Amino acid sequence: MKGKKVRRLLPCDIFAVGALEHWLGDMSQEGLRLESLGETWAVFRKAEQRRCRYRMYPNGYPEQKQQELFQELGWEYVTTLRSDFSIFCCEDPAAPELCTDPVVDAETYRSLYKKLRFRLLWLLVYPFLYCGFFMLMNGTLYEDIWRGQMTLVHAFAGGLEVLLALLLMLGLMITKAVYAFRNIHAVRQRLAKGQPIDHAAPYPAKRRRLPLSLMEGPAIALLAATLCWINGVKETPVLRVPDPVPAPLLANVEGEGFSYGDRAWRESYVQTMATILAESFCESRQTGGETAGLLWMDSTYIRVRAQGMAEPVFRSLRDVMVRDSTSTSIFGAAEPVQPGPGETRFEEIALFERRREFDTGEPSAREWLVIARRGKQVLGVLYTGEQPLARLLDEVDETMRRFEQG
Repeated sequence: MKGKKVRRLLPCDIFAVGALEHWLGDMSQEGLRLESLGETWAVFRKAEQRRCRYRMYPNGYPEQKQQELFQELGWEYVTTLRSDFSIFCCEDPAAPELCTDPVVDAETYRSLYKKLRFRLLWLLVYPFLYCGFFMLMNGTLYEDIWRGQMTLVHAFAGGLEVLLALLLMLGLMITKAVYAFRNIHAVRQRLAKGQPIDHAAPYPAKRRRLPLSLMEGPAIALLAATLCWINGVKETPVLRVPDPVPAPLLANVEGEGFSYGDRAWRESYVQTMATILAESFCESRQTGGETAGLLWMDSTYIRVRAQGMAEPVFRSLRDVMVRDSTSTSIFGAAEPVQPGPGETRFEEIALFERRREFDTGEPSAREWLVIARRGKQVLGVLYTGEQPLARLLDEVDETMRRFEQG
């Protein structure tokens, strides 16, 4: 039926000028006249089967005077491809070409050539500029990444998903920019040598690969979904978490309940997620209220997907917790403590102790750092309170059992 619109997937990159012009001409011979052209699809209108010539002029949307001049030569303006090309069509096989001097024609591609070159260079340089700016604005994080002390912890906490999505998106954009620049560079070099564009350049009968522009949509959706998933993790107040609680409870360790003040309510939460590398990643912060005194517990639990990753994650979490607890404390470094000879519940365990003494008359408290590994599980606990270490280790063991049972 004449007038019906038909959509076709482009057989080649939009910057493969000669091949795309050839394909559009073949489509007209099949009775499909071009109406609009995008990076991935072309929209045709069914019409009489008649061979037409199509030419891509690199100037974006043409001015009225230019359209009138080309019309006098027998060329009708059809559409604009992005802001890079104007598409003209001619039904008269005897009509002259739009450009007859290849060297002059090469100059018309200068602006597009510079634009694509700048885009490619910017995509290559931008990640380094962004990382440099980010490091300057986050000196502490820069030092951590540079020393390699937080890499595994961040990866298992979900940073890997964002990194992979960003790298995928960046890789697609760079690959697309390379194809575009390479094609236009070849066209411009050919014209500069005095050789006209091959308007009958071959194009593949069947597209060999999925168009990069068609992959950008899913990549953007994946990146957006990843960022929403990572940033959308809920921090649930401890009192609202149903049993079994996926972290050692401060009340259990103390052997009695504790009240929440306004500040404590904001700071007490359990946050859980799963990542590509971790079957379960859980962080909790539990703070006692005013009546309970100086009491709190921070814990980080990671259940890895691969058994072999548990040991390096244990070492990474141990180094991170020891360094962070020392850098944020005015009471000096925590001293290592040896577990009792009868402690066989964990495959690997690291213990540190520090006494918190105040000059302001506030009650002193003992601070424990416990990092334990068993099977695929790694659990680190920072506890400030007066309960003995044995009681805390019981809670660590019980927490691992709860996670293990699901």
